[in-house]
Amino acid sequence: MRPGYTLGLFLLGLALAGIPLAGTTNAEVLLTSGHVDVAVNYDGRGWEFGVHDDESGNEYEPDEATLVVPYSGRIVRPSSSAFDFLGVPVGGHIWVLPQNEDPDLLFLGIASEETNPALFSAWSPGDPRLPAGNFKWLRWNLVSASTPLGGHFSMFSVGSFGDPLLWMSTFDNPNDNSFFQLVGSHSHVNWAFTAAGTYELTFQVTAMLADGSMTTSDEGTFRFRVMGPSAAVPEPSSVVLAVTGVGLIAGLRLRRRRAV
Repeated sequence: MRPGYTLGLFLLGLALAGIPLAGTTNAEVLLTSGHVDVAVNYDGRGWEFGVHDDESGNEYEPDEATLVVPYSGRIVRPSSSAFDFLGVPVGGHIWVLPQNEDPDLLFLGIASEETNPALFSAWSPGDPRLPAGNFKWLRWNLVSASTPLGGHFSMFSVGSFGDPLLWMSTFDNPNDNSFFQLVGSHSHVNWAFTAAGTYELTFQVTAMLADGSMTTSDEGTFRFRVMGPSAAVPEPSSVVLAVTGVGLIAGLRLRRRRAV
């Protein structure tokens, strides 16, 4: 067997086994439905961000998973001027991962449930959106947002009367782009996007430790892919086949070089 042909088969075997090849990227993990959390937890020494898939039990680093917002999540924005923070006019469209569960969409939560609240103290961030008093708050701060051209991101809650409580908006926000939850808890909000494309949202978290000092995490970036009308979400198998194809093409090219 010719050496080039042997090397080609070896590369193909690596691709089939899911082992990254030099000059290629790992197969992408696409999360498209079910209960998934963007999470941050404190282990007594520092904070760690991650993505938790409640359906499979799998844990991912933030850069290992893409959170998919399908075209079926596209809706007409509410007509109330209270929703002007979205960044599209009345009659325009937004894509939403909703705070209430929809079986066809990601049910995307925000979690810190693996953090021990006993490690923290109650404090008041002084934010007008919060109730009076001191509580063991964990504050998520939106540090930066990479968006498609003309795209905006918003995070908000909707109460029983349909009024929005705005947490974050890259278009317009009279308050800080922050979200608050109790340390060690789990929350659901609306995640809204105004254009198809890839969004990378970078967060830091802050809380008060039991000794009264403040602790702030490093930055964690989560990736979202908002789908347009003609864009189909790739099945996981098609992503793996794409990697396989790299190995196959490499093998064929090596064969041709040896045959010349």
